[in-house]
Amino acid sequence: MKSCSIKGFIYMMDYMKNSIIAFDLRAENFRVIGLGNDIFEKIFNYDLIEVKDKIALMDCCGSFTSENDL
Repeated sequence: MKSCSIKGFIYMMDYMKNSIIAFDLRAENFRVIGLGNDIFEKIFNYDLIEVKDKIALMDCCGSFTSENDL
């Protein structure tokens, strides 16, 4: 499972629901961040990364051609 931890939150990919789950460790609750339908078909190509204390999706499919989408 692809995940990333930022400032007390754990972010995980939910491939079944095409979303990101954000779990707050302090409050012990979570929220669902829905992703657009435009990446639904290739969601397995994406990795969660941290950019300046924010969560981002990076398209890894193009990494072999040096063309990554963020």
